[in-house]
Amino acid sequence: MMVKTIDLKENMELKEGIVVNNIVLIEEGTKLTKELIERIKKFNIEEVSIKDEEKNIEDILLEEEKIKEEFKKEYLESIEDTKEVLEDVLNNKIDDTTLELIVDKTMGNIEKDKNILLSLMDMKSEGEYLFDHSLKTTMLAIMLGKELNYTDEELEILGKAAILHDVGMLKVKKEIIDKKSKLTLEEMEEVKKHIDITLDLLKNEEKEVLEIIKYHHERIDGKGYPNGLKSEDIPDMSKVLKIADIYAALVSNRSYRKAFNANEAIKEMVHASGKEIDLILFKKFLKIMSMFPIGSKVRLSNGKIAIVKQITENIFRPVIDIEENGKIERIDLSKKENFLLHIMGLAE
Repeated sequence: MMVKTIDLKENMELKEGIVVNNIVLIEEGTKLTKELIERIKKFNIEEVSIKDEEKNIEDILLEEEKIKEEFKKEYLESIEDTKEVLEDVLNNKIDDTTLELIVDKTMGNIEKDKNILLSLMDMKSEGEYLFDHSLKTTMLAIMLGKELNYTDEELEILGKAAILHDVGMLKVKKEIIDKKSKLTLEEMEEVKKHIDITLDLLKNEEKEVLEIIKYHHERIDGKGYPNGLKSEDIPDMSKVLKIADIYAALVSNRSYRKAFNANEAIKEMVHASGKEIDLILFKKFLKIMSMFPIGSKVRLSNGKIAIVKQITENIFRPVIDIEENGKIERIDLSKKENFLLHIMGLAE
């Protein structure tokens, strides 16, 4: 398994040697010491391959459930913090301390276990759509930013933009936001004004944050707003925010439709790639997602039912759990030895 350098502990055993500039820094099979961990950190190595500890599957599930409950609690607290920050913005003040806390907490939880964090995407905060949406968008934007090797400073800027990107929607008429049928052209123009409202409310924020927000509704084909920019003129971080924004909206309940599941949301975005969203960035986004929602039941090619537990680099082949006769077996479908087994679709 790959372990982040910040999570390395003494006596962990390297599954693969560490090579820097074609020189073996530490041999495969070496047990880590405090000194070796410090040495790894000095070379700015982000993660290393560690031999899996033999753990009982029941213990693993209990540990995962414990982390998930912790994340749920922090997630609900972060929604309240997000609400506080956005409502403060309406009163022409920004609580930078709380804003940075939300971003830092999100970054920390992604480092801790992004699979469990992604499993919270199906949590619904009734009556708090904008705040829930802003937080989910932040989670996804930071995950994609990390996949793109953004620095911590860049992730902070992206995270702040994601939290604040739709604050102007709080000033759009509620009857438009809650409308169950298609918006008229006039109503759509009212919605588009939320960009200018947001930028005005945030006029004292960092220039980089404002730029990301201003252009996140532009489209690759030039049919977006506010300026109708084409791909080459749209800032990369705005493209990242757009992808996160769209996915977070699709998997949430709206006044005019029910939430899409992850499978349906990805399919919708595939149709939009290259036209509305950047194709290259979307491919990167797919590497951090799964076509099948974490926690969902899926039907396998052998007729069995499994539960999706973790994503892998292959969006069609996640890690799954199969329960039979009271025993649970965990299978990584991305591994070669499991290539004959595949997911047929979501189970009822």
